[in-house]
Amino acid sequence: MVAKWIPPFERARFMSFVYLANCLGVVVSLPLCGFLVEYVGWPSVFYVTGAIALVWGITWMVLMYETPSEHPRISKEELNHILEGISGEKQEDKPKKAPWLAMFKSVPLWAITIAHCGNMYGFNLLVTQLPSYLNNVMGLPLDKNTLLATLPFITRFVGSNGWSWIGDTLISRGVVSIRVSRIIFSAINSLGVGTALAIAGFQGCNAASVVGLLCIGTAMGGASTSGYMVNTHDIAPNLGGTLFGFINTFAFATAMLAPISVGLLTPDD
Repeated sequence: MVAKWIPPFERARFMSFVYLANCLGVVVSLPLCGFLVEYVGWPSVFYVTGAIALVWGITWMVLMYETPSEHPRISKEELNHILEGISGEKQEDKPKKAPWLAMFKSVPLWAITIAHCGNMYGFNLLVTQLPSYLNNVMGLPLDKNTLLATLPFITRFVGSNGWSWIGDTLISRGVVSIRVSRIIFSAINSLGVGTALAIAGFQGCNAASVVGLLCIGTAMGGASTSGYMVNTHDIAPNLGGTLFGFINTFAFATAMLAPISVGLLTPDD
């Protein structure tokens, strides 16, 4: 959908707003699920979130169309804007069979995959462990640290949209090429998050300092959408969905190791 609907010089902003909306999901779901468990019962968490997903799925099927040209309510101005924006790309029909051998032999695709594995490991580490960390290490009760635990996800979403605006502006004004922009923002993402997490480990029980560092790190981590994440659409627009499924498979397999590794490294909580 991104490859067919979004011009290259707008993709970083679009991807930031859409893909990093999972951070807003965490911000809403952590306190919501805590409330449901406390006052309604834990099964209600599954009913409520499942119902929301069903409503979203129906809405998608009603409103979404394969290409801009097929949409019955799109304005002529928007249609021309999109078609002109993607006209410079090599638009081909999606192959009937995914070129798996070529994908496994693609060095750029593996570079994107490795970057996504690292990013999602760090993201899942915070999603699954931050409330427990604030409780067990910082001494903050679980019922009082939920909102505090959402701050890094808010800064990740805000940072992502800021970095994407900078990236798209640099590309549209010809300051840097698309390739150079993807490299720069991938570096900001990886080095920023890694450095912040490493320093946070030396802050002792200073909760304000730890959360502040995590917020800085996740804000820099938002640069991922301007870097490697949108890169799948750059290297193969007609296989964007397949490639993202490929890198996601490895990334979430790696992300599942986050809580396991924490348990192995901290047997005494």
